[in-house]
Amino acid sequence: MSVTITLPNELEQFLQNHAQSVGVPVETLLARTIVERWEGVRRAPGLPKRESELLLRLQTLFSPEQTHEYHTLCEKSDNDTLTGAEREQFLAMLEQRDHQNAERLEIVAELAQLRGTSLREMMASLGIRPE
Repeated sequence: MSVTITLPNELEQFLQNHAQSVGVPVETLLARTIVERWEGVRRAPGLPKRESELLLRLQTLFSPEQTHEYHTLCEKSDNDTLTGAEREQFLAMLEQRDHQNAERLEIVAELAQLRGTSLREMMASLGIRPE
């Protein structure tokens, strides 16, 4: 299947740079990202209700817009080009992401418990890499 989408220039450049840094074509990076993001949703209809709810929550915890903004600010921070306002926004976003990551961990732990598996095994089955 072939799909054409129009991305904002900043996002396209970010994706091109990221794909180059990991050594894959941007198309491969995008395909992998989409598959990883929606793998849980694809399986969700046949799952028990609570598991479906948890998987859906995992899929929507980090919005694409927020993730893009976060990566943009990370890149500016790495390059030491954040303005004062951007620095405040970045620090607030870091705190928000910490809370979201804590929530994600709670969700994955509950899924692991529901499925009778370890947290690490659950993370691996969902494609979540500890970093």
